[in-house]
Amino acid sequence: MASSTTEYIKTKNIGLANRGFLLSALEGVLNSTQDLLASSKGPVQSLAKSTVLDTLKRVKRGELEVHTQGEVHKFGEPYILYTDGHPRELKATLTVVDESFWMRLFLHADFGFADAYMLGQIDVDSLNDIFRMFVLNRKYLGELHSFVTPVLRFVSYLSNMRLANKLIGSRSNISAHYDLSNEVFAAFLSWDMTYSCAVFDEEAKGCTGDLVEDRPVAPPRTNFTVLSEERTIPPDDLERGQLEKLHLIAKRARITPGTKVLEIGCGWGSFAILAARTYGATVDAITISEVQKVALDERIKAEGLAGSVTVHLMDYRDMPESFHHAFDSVVSIGVMEHVGVEFMQTWFEQMSWAMKVENSFKVFTMSTVPDTRWHMYSTEVDFVRKYIYPGGQLSSIKTLVDDACAAGLNIESVENIGPHYARTLREWNRRFCRNYDAQIKPALLQTYPELEERDLEIFRRKWMYYFAYSEAGFALRSISDSVFVLTREANLRV
Repeated sequence: MASSTTEYIKTKNIGLANRGFLLSALEGVLNSTQDLLASSKGPVQSLAKSTVLDTLKRVKRGELEVHTQGEVHKFGEPYILYTDGHPRELKATLTVVDESFWMRLFLHADFGFADAYMLGQIDVDSLNDIFRMFVLNRKYLGELHSFVTPVLRFVSYLSNMRLANKLIGSRSNISAHYDLSNEVFAAFLSWDMTYSCAVFDEEAKGCTGDLVEDRPVAPPRTNFTVLSEERTIPPDDLERGQLEKLHLIAKRARITPGTKVLEIGCGWGSFAILAARTYGATVDAITISEVQKVALDERIKAEGLAGSVTVHLMDYRDMPESFHHAFDSVVSIGVMEHVGVEFMQTWFEQMSWAMKVENSFKVFTMSTVPDTRWHMYSTEVDFVRKYIYPGGQLSSIKTLVDDACAAGLNIESVENIGPHYARTLREWNRRFCRNYDAQIKPALLQTYPELEERDLEIFRRKWMYYFAYSEAGFALRSISDSVFVLTREANLRV
């Protein structure tokens, strides 16, 4: 078992060696110091507790109850939430299981809260509502800082920058998240294995339909070579929503029979297969995940599409000369969050290099933060960047436009589908919790037999936290997700 809290919580196959010895050592010392201070008793812990409780008195939107050692502390005021399909009161209850929570939160603010949850030091009746409350009260709460917090944040920022997506780093960063076994992802994704925002139509009751009524949920996929026409399980809302999104992108990319398509970051192949089978395109698909490539090769063979879809294990900066100005449409879905702002112009230059000189398109989806909050976001590291996507970073629409234009590409259209991402994350969370014991836990133990029960529980709580944390951001429009269409000047197919 690892020696510090952070090592437990980090994704299993991130190597600290990638960060540089001195930085890794410094972060290790600070994490160990944080754990030691968090376990402090007596006056220090009392000071931390009183400081946190005083800060929570600033809550104005929503009602928060905190239960600790026989005490109940109540904060906030009644608040009606209108973002979840129907008006409802915003309420949440937090139970302190381990008193070291107070020092952890005092020292490390939002990271301390995340660590405490993953370590089981607190329980909450609704993570979703806790996060909604924090977002809605952000301007009242400000930041909870101790003298140590800026140091810890700075080291986290440097660590994330060290993991920035240089050629070798990008492979390890992506693998850290995506090279969990296919069975783990199949347990919470829809049958088509699409890991990006779905678009829910009227039949699915839109992006809040799951909150208004119980909707059917299909069992997880267990066989990656079953043909589409052989399946016996009818599609559920999530799968239909993913298909709706894939068709939207295919239409925006103007894909027709004979179109040459390059997909960068193809996942388990849902778009590549749809583009070839339904639209008659020829697809070159790029991935840097070995696990995904093996699964996709099997799916392509089973679907009889070996002559239409070719999968390449490579980084987008390693494309062969045969790709130069070879493609009518270049597509990437939910990939550019891994590129990093420092390399975004290089990304667009590579896309332009692969696009045909005339009448070609670049279509992508990407999550963004508001332009007005971009500077603050770009200088910090949040939960997702620290624990889920090391080296990843969102952009803002303005910075994307600037980088695309610098590469000779113009914005043709932008469509915000962000509200649908909130439901997508709820659907994933629902399936993750439902299938954890029967599918996810056994799959983890098969890949990593050395994991102990404590490690498995931290993994479970980390993913639940990730789903709820991200869902609140999209539901409250603090984050958006959009479909972007780029092209060159004088494209006659527009």
